[in-house]
Amino acid sequence: MDNVRTVPAPNSERDKEYIVEIRTWFDKVNGNSYFSARIYDLRMNLLKVVPFQYGYGSHPRDVCVAHIQAMNKVHQHKFEISRKTYFNEMKSLKRDCVAFGEEE
Repeated sequence: MDNVRTVPAPNSERDKEYIVEIRTWFDKVNGNSYFSARIYDLRMNLLKVVPFQYGYGSHPRDVCVAHIQAMNKVHQHKFEISRKTYFNEMKSLKRDCVAFGEEE
């Protein structure tokens, strides 16, 4: 039993390189979903603000991953970047979602 090595889970906290906060809002009148997002590094330095826009399902994550791909000099597949990213999605009011997508 001395030779047993523990391998960290592939989606462990140590593998993360980016933190993405996504705010979503659902327009009940028209039935549309909208989002805005902010992309940070692990030291919470703001890297990118994704403005308020239409999108539902996994589209907000895909847009954020595309922005991360554009920032990197070396191209990585979107699944690799998704694995290295912690996504925090929160529902919010429209005014909060719009304000979150604006530069500070």
